This record gives sequence, C-alpha cells and structure tokens, in this order.
Amino acid sequence: MQPEAKLNIESKIFLQKLRDLDLSSIAYMLMHPEKGVRWKPMRVEQAIARYKMFLLLVYLYPNTTIVPTREIDEVWHKHLSDTRKYREDCELLFGRFIDHFPYFGLRGELDRQDLETSFVRTKALFEQHFGADSLGAAAAPPHVYVEPPGDWSIDFPNQMDESAACIPLYPSMEERPRADIDLEEAWQMVEDALEETSALNQAKDRPSLKFEELPASEQEGIQQGLAAFERGEFVTFEDYQQRRIASQV
Repeated sequence: MQPEAKLNIESKIFLQKLRDLDLSSIAYMLMHPEKGVRWKPMRVEQAIARYKMFLLLVYLYPNTTIVPTREIDEVWHKHLSDTRKYREDCELLFGRFIDHFPYFGLRGELDRQDLETSFVRTKALFEQHFGADSLGAAAAPPHVYVEPPGDWSIDFPNQMDESAACIPLYPSMEERPRADIDLEEAWQMVEDALEETSALNQAKDRPSLKFEELPASEQEGIQQGLAAFERGEFVTFEDYQQRRIASQV
C-alpha cells in the first residue's frame, strides 16, 4: 500500500473503520480455556493485529487471492463462528459478505500449487505494506486439513454430552463476553508497521548520494552505526534512533 498520505478518501475511511472494529469478543474466545485455543493476551494482540492486516489486504486487492496464515485463519474462524457479528462487520467494512472457502489447495496437485503461489504472493504483500517481520513466526504454510485419529465419538465419548454454548437466538451486543485486555496495542502494531514501511519506502525513493554529499548529522550517524557494529553491538533501528536523539540532547 502507498504511504498513508497518498491514500484516497475511501481507503482512509476503511482504515478508520478497521481501527474501530471491536474484536474483544473474538479475543475472549481465543483465550478461553475450554472453547478457545488458550492463547495468552500478547499472542492474541499480535494475532488480531495480523488479522486486521489481512482484512486490509482483502480490501486493497479485491481481485487477488489473499491466503491467511494458520494463526490468522484461527482468528478468522473464531470471527466466523459469531455469525451475526461477522455478517455485520463485513457489511460495515466491505459493504458485502466475505465468504470463507475452506477447500483451496485440497482439490488436486494444480490446486495445491496455486495455493503455494498465492501464499508466496500474500507474504510479499504483507512485507510490502507492513514490513519484513509483520508475520513473524506465524508465516507457516496455510491451513492443511489433517485427518483426526480414529472415530472421535469413541476416542472422546464425554464430548457427546457437553454443551456447545450456542443458542439459536442471538443476545444483544452488550451481552457478549469480552477479554480484559487492551487491544489498542494490536492496532498500534498495525500503525507502527505502516509508518515504518512508509519511512522505508520514502528512503528508497531518495536519490543516491556519496557519503561526503550527505548532511553532517547523517555522516556522523553512519559512522556511529559502523563503530557499534564493529564492537558487536547489534541494535535495532529503533535503538539506534534513540541513541542518536540522546546524543543530540
């Protein structure tokens, strides 16, 4: 995606809607000890951030097959399971229902190759818009069905009598359980990734200059960075920026 300053009005409106999208009830399901996947709050924040990145790519590339990672697909499944909320959220964001097709890559060798190609393209889009580490360790191959071991009704007989905690009539929005975590951090991850990627793209567009043509402050920064590297101090770009700011105070 182009830097935020270059987004058109419709894209900016979508971005605001995506930011305000309340997924705390989905976070609750992901963290639930019995009905969820028992993820810790930090894992949930990261997964929801990546799910919102995924939704943004679906919006920006309506004619491209965007393949979620297993982590993103887990969040998507929990969102889908709350059918009314999912339908309403899709209408709010896209103006239409976003279907979930679970058979991609399972219909023969050519289909499997199409899945792999689409996933490579999706990872490239994530890197382009949100940075090289935006998917983190979650960038495993997309979901592939695995046959369960034996007859589940025999292996797990107690599950036959357990309540699914589902009702045909849906309660009001206010009655949904919500995870007691601050999901602003999840959105902050999205904004930070967009901001950093925008800065990197702007840096790439700058004309190449010889070292002696750079401003004195940048020459000094490069020299300091090289010196730190030679001393074995492997710091992040954020750490490096903070050091430069501190040195100028």
